[in-house]
Amino acid sequence: MFWVLDASLAGLSRAERGVLAAAYNVANLNTEGFRARRPDGSPRRPDAGAPAAVKPDDSRASDVDLAEELVELKHHAVACRASAAVVRSAHGTLGAWLDLLP
Repeated sequence: MFWVLDASLAGLSRAERGVLAAAYNVANLNTEGFRARRPDGSPRRPDAGAPAAVKPDDSRASDVDLAEELVELKHHAVACRASAAVVRSAHGTLGAWLDLLP
């Protein structure tokens, strides 16, 4: 039973990191040269570095897409609700098991 809680808490933690990454990206939406990040801290796109035609020291607009970040936030909100539902279900099941004890 406890492995279910561990998996659910890992899902909640992953959703939290995703929300924080999306919030960081949105906060830096207008920062020149900013590259969007994933929850693990790596660039969002494999080619997120400066393209060959642009010098690395050349300042340019960030590559953050607000619509994409809103979709990411929605995705992580749904994942958070799903993990929380599993925690509530496991809690209820564990409570029912404990009620069976003499």
